[in-house]
Amino acid sequence: MNTSYSRDNGRFECRVKASGTGADVHQEYYNLTVLTPPQPPFVEPVELRATEDEKFDLTCSSIGGSPDPTITWYRVGSEKPLKSTVSKGGSKDLRTSSILSIVPRREDDGAKFRCVVWNRAMSEKDKLETTVTLSV
Repeated sequence: MNTSYSRDNGRFECRVKASGTGADVHQEYYNLTVLTPPQPPFVEPVELRATEDEKFDLTCSSIGGSPDPTITWYRVGSEKPLKSTVSKGGSKDLRTSSILSIVPRREDDGAKFRCVVWNRAMSEKDKLETTVTLSV
């Protein structure tokens, strides 16, 4: 109750000491994660104009969240996650990003991609997402 990320998030130690001598009898460490939801996703570049047969990177980011959020890319119309490279923020104040690298074809003009952000501070139904449209 009344937890604070800045005060309570981190590693804690529990020690049992012998009475009289004060010698350590037993010790264990515990990591406590104070749950905080991430911010909504944003995609870069803002202008999604790609050139056919040239690698194009889409970056979806979310600031904050504890633990770091998962960021997953999907092509609209498919529930199969796309392979991307994730960089974790490591703190509730830092950015977690997922880079989707594609080599677009002419047929990909108008393709829609969905970025979904979630961490366990949120319910499954409250995932944050945004959809972007690619211009080739």
